[in-house]
Amino acid sequence: MLTAMAVVHSKNGHMSFTNYVSYLDAQTGRERVGHYDLEKKTIQPLAFVSGTPIDNLYQVIEVGEANIVNDGASEALPVSSVQILPPFTGRDILCVGKNYAAHAKEFNSSGFDSSDKVDTPSHPVIFTKRFTSIIADGEEIYPHPGFTETIDYEGEIGVVIGKPGFRIEESDAMSHVWGYTIINDMTARERQRDHKQFYIGKSPDTFCPMVCSSAIARDNHSRCAGPDRCPREQTRQGFACSDARQWRLAPGRHDRGSHIFNTVSYQNHVRRTDIDAGRCPRHRNCKLMTHGKYDLSAS
Repeated sequence: MLTAMAVVHSKNGHMSFTNYVSYLDAQTGRERVGHYDLEKKTIQPLAFVSGTPIDNLYQVIEVGEANIVNDGASEALPVSSVQILPPFTGRDILCVGKNYAAHAKEFNSSGFDSSDKVDTPSHPVIFTKRFTSIIADGEEIYPHPGFTETIDYEGEIGVVIGKPGFRIEESDAMSHVWGYTIINDMTARERQRDHKQFYIGKSPDTFCPMVCSSAIARDNHSRCAGPDRCPREQTRQGFACSDARQWRLAPGRHDRGSHIFNTVSYQNHVRRTDIDAGRCPRHRNCKLMTHGKYDLSAS
C-alpha cells in the first residue's frame, strides 16, 4: 500500500487524510472508506461531518476533505479483519501507451508492437482498459488459459480527475487532479499484437489490479508517497512509483502529463473520477503489487 499520513492543518485544526482505502466492513457487510495507516496496519473509518458513514471515494471527491472526519462511532480496524476493495469501479480507465522513451524502444523491438513501428510516437498513444478488469490489491489475477500465453505486467501511476473539463489547457492540467492511485497494467501481449489496437489485450477480467488512493496537496502536488517516504519493503514492491512528481515529467518521458490531459480532453469531456494511467519508469519493480493464483513475484 501507499505510505499513510494524516496532517493537521494549523489554520483550522482539521485533519487532512492523505491515504484513502475502500473496504468491506465484515460486521455490517457495508462498503466503507477509511484512512489507511500503514505503520499500524489499521483502517480508521471515515464519515461526513454529519456523522453519516462514507461509502465510496466518489463521495470523498465530491464533498472535499474539509467535510470528512474520523467516524467517532467506529474504532480503527485491523487491516486483516476487512476485505480491501478497489478504490474506483464502474468506469473504464484511460491509459497512455509508450509514454517513456526506454519503454517505447523496448516495446517496439519486442515483436508485439503492431502500432506505428517507431521508437517514439509522434502523438500520445491513448487506449482504454475495460472497467470489468478492475480488481483490488491482493485479489487473484486469472491467467486466462487458452486466451493468452504471453501475460505481461506494468506498474503505472493512475491520475484521478477531481474536476471535470473540456479542452484542458496544459497550464491548467494539475488543477483538475484530485489525487493518485497505483495500477498494475496487465496485458495479453499476443492479443494486443494480433488485434492491432490495445483494447482486447489490455481488458481481460482481473487485468487491472488497483490499490488505495492518495489525495494530493494543492500547494505542492507531492503529498503522495515517494521513495523517501516508503518503507524499504514497500519500495521493493514498487509502490514508490506513486511519487506524484513522476507524472509531471520523469526522466525519459517524452509526453508531459499536462500534454496528455490536453490530448484526452480536446475532443470530449473528462469527468470527475476518470482515471488516466501512465507507465512508471521503474515499473519492473512493481511485480509484487498484486498476486494470487497467478503469482508474478517469481517472474
